[in-house]
Amino acid sequence: MNNIFEKEWLEKNVFYSLLNENKLKHIFYFPILWNIFEKELCNNIALINKYKEISREITINPSKEKEINSIYNYFKNRYIKERWRFEYLKFRNNKTEQDIKREILERFSKEEIKLLEKIEVILCIAFRIRNNLYHGEKQVDKLYEQNENFAQINKFLILAIEGYKNDN
Repeated sequence: MNNIFEKEWLEKNVFYSLLNENKLKHIFYFPILWNIFEKELCNNIALINKYKEISREITINPSKEKEINSIYNYFKNRYIKERWRFEYLKFRNNKTEQDIKREILERFSKEEIKLLEKIEVILCIAFRIRNNLYHGEKQVDKLYEQNENFAQINKFLILAIEGYKNDN
């Protein structure tokens, strides 16, 4: 087998005859970054109901705040302008996740929020995107549409890991 046997197998056996790796590249890196994030910041157990505790472990260098703002604004624009996209994050129907969902929408509606609140929002979105990737529908053409979401989440995970490592 050559070095891209996975792609060949997928194209041949799972009806992804036109698999475009460039449209999936950020998704391919996400599991590695999430693994590091979960190990470093979550003691190997990442739970969405711990997002506030996890967020407090992240110290963003002031020179990187602009990047956090950019990531936050990306998701705010995506989920407020096209609210239906927010519903696809598939928050569970338990009280905790419904409260988190409501909190995110409230923060998106505010003009000004603190950096920590932005980190919390992005982290919650990261949890939902992660769960949707591993437990949601897996149509590859839908994944293509998610590549930029993963690019933004990957930037955030890198900032979070760096912000945690610099403090510890």
